[in-house]
Amino acid sequence: MAVTLIQTYLGIFLFSTYLLRCCMHRINFEKKYTKESISKLPSEIIYKPQDFGFSIDLCDKTSVKVGIVDSGAIKSESYKFSKSHSRRRAMSFLEDSAGVYDQTGHATAVAGIIASSGVNGLTGISPHASMYFARCLDEKNNGELSALMSSLLWCMIKKIDIVVISLGLRYKSRLLHDIIKKLYENNICIFSSSGNDLGATKDAEFPARFDEVFACGIGGSSSCSDEDGVSKKKYYLNFKNKKIISLDLNAGFVNFSGSSSVPPVVAGVACHIIESYKRRKEKYTVNDVYSSLIHSFSSNK
Repeated sequence: MAVTLIQTYLGIFLFSTYLLRCCMHRINFEKKYTKESISKLPSEIIYKPQDFGFSIDLCDKTSVKVGIVDSGAIKSESYKFSKSHSRRRAMSFLEDSAGVYDQTGHATAVAGIIASSGVNGLTGISPHASMYFARCLDEKNNGELSALMSSLLWCMIKKIDIVVISLGLRYKSRLLHDIIKKLYENNICIFSSSGNDLGATKDAEFPARFDEVFACGIGGSSSCSDEDGVSKKKYYLNFKNKKIISLDLNAGFVNFSGSSSVPPVVAGVACHIIESYKRRKEKYTVNDVYSSLIHSFSSNK
């Protein structure tokens, strides 16, 4: 056991010598929104739980833990994230960028799709989810592979139910894959964006290409895999590139698009699926959740 731990940490140390940029997918902050303007927006640019057969009113607030592996913790006035919570639910794995809070707005927009509290007129798909934030991207949305891997290990220690990774690498890492496998074995669902310029999941970025990960991308039309087993072919969803309203960095709202916006939508629906299992006190597997998601989004075409 000790040898295994030493090998793991040695591997992380060696990988940390390579500054692999975890490139943020192209994201559009084209327009600011207010509470009044949101009420006038067409419904197709805001996802709602009822679009997928779920109701917030039926949710008994059974806790589902969601880990956002991204640019830091929300500090928007539209999401209540107290200082005491930040100490327990947020961690930075960057050596050269201090603080746990988001400095770019990327993680805020990602998390807002899931957990906007409705304070200023925008409610996320799963506002009752317990959000955790692992910061692995700096103020320029660049990061090291070691920070990404450490963030994932932290999510496992925190016993997260869902991990959202709205970033990708063009490089395959065996150690990263080993960590992804460990999360999967611990019944943690993983949703990762597969890139904006690639239409087929077979060409997706990492970690979206790993079989244990539910790949989320942008394509010409909505599509999903019809395979029964994740071991044969990983599950994926390609969305049409439409705009979604989410939280801005400090206040207000932004117009959010690109493949970074897809994982939180899918993860938000997954929160309701897992919540229903927990409420009924039924056991479930990652495959069960992935299969239910394919059905939910296929029915929502």
